Amino acid sequence: MHFMNIQSVDYLKVDAQGNDLSVVRSAGDRIKDIKKVRMEVQVTDLPVYEGAGTKDEMLAYMAENGFQLVEAEQQSHGQEQNLLFCRSDG
Repeated sequence: MHFMNIQSVDYLKVDAQGNDLSVVRSAGDRIKDIKKVRMEVQVTDLPVYEGAGTKDEMLAYMAENGFQLVEAEQQSHGQEQNLLFCRSDG
């Protein structure tokens, strides 16, 4: 965002093969400039991707940064969910 002089992001969709939470975390303090985030999370006991963030970790991180979960859509035959977070202050 800094390199391309992007002031704010209305919608960020992340599909990074189990690294979705890491990608969102890489925004650092610029996460405050993102309004909506959609990312995938595994919801099965057996890991789809090794080292992937859990749904609880995603929910906690996003809540800590001013987001609330507004949608959870099943996909991949119930192995994953698409989660949509919106900034709770706007």
